[in-house]
Amino acid sequence: MIEPLKAGSALPTSVSKFWNPIIGAANKVNAPGDPMFKTEVKPFVHLSVVEVFSQEKDFDVGDVVAIYGLVNATSFDGNSFPKPVFEVDAVAAGDEDKVFCVVIDKPIHAGEFGRAVVSGVAAVKLIQYGGVADSDYAVPDPHAAGCLKTAETGPFRVLWKGEVSMEAIYVYAIVIFGADSGGKRYEYNGPFKVTVSEDWTLAAAAGFLNRNGDFLTVPENKAITAETGYLCVCSSIVDKTETWTKPTIKFATPGATAYPVAYIACVKDETGKIKSVTVTQPLIVAQITQTKDCPVAVTAAESGN
Repeated sequence: MIEPLKAGSALPTSVSKFWNPIIGAANKVNAPGDPMFKTEVKPFVHLSVVEVFSQEKDFDVGDVVAIYGLVNATSFDGNSFPKPVFEVDAVAAGDEDKVFCVVIDKPIHAGEFGRAVVSGVAAVKLIQYGGVADSDYAVPDPHAAGCLKTAETGPFRVLWKGEVSMEAIYVYAIVIFGADSGGKRYEYNGPFKVTVSEDWTLAAAAGFLNRNGDFLTVPENKAITAETGYLCVCSSIVDKTETWTKPTIKFATPGATAYPVAYIACVKDETGKIKSVTVTQPLIVAQITQTKDCPVAVTAAESGN
């Protein structure tokens, strides 16, 4: 151990006893064996650390989990403000609106307390396949507990990731997330919002249609088979009648009777199976305008009247 120098004391005469330990310590910090680079993934910069509790599951250091509530909520009575403890669980499908955090310091076992960072820089596991190629954003992957996958937008901004290996399911990555991430933590939540289920079935929410001046509600469609193309609100005038077909949401070529409300991009593997689905949609109200010759006018014209 190097003793600290005191005011007025002379420098040690032996360079090897004074300088060499400093060089050795510096080399140790920068060596691949340093904790910063260990495979145990320890987040090393924290902006916001909170106490967490897991009721039923075990989580490792670096796992991404979702906050489901406040364990000690009854303790906040206006007079007492104890340190908050949040209940966490694995991220599930449909948890896009949850607040996410990364487990730090040590693993958390079922029924135990631990610590997690809700905003800052952390080391995590990033799934190599099934995400959006060349994207710097990531979201929790509900199919791979504790891991992230790349996406068009998301609350996690990827700062660095390890080399891709054909033998590994995931790579380690450094991400920044939370209030200071600079990421795109927004999602469309309006008419015709499209969601993707685990079996790649699409569900389009109800929306609105301005059809020849009539403002209508278009019913939802929860059973759309995913493909690459435009999801449209479709409705047209039935020939030789004065009625319209019921507005429906389905894949179609955009046109006068098919108003696009979302673009769907499917990525498939070598066998033709879907690996990922990306949804792009603006905030819109569908509009359809179609005209037909008036049967009375046509009859009158044909008769010369």
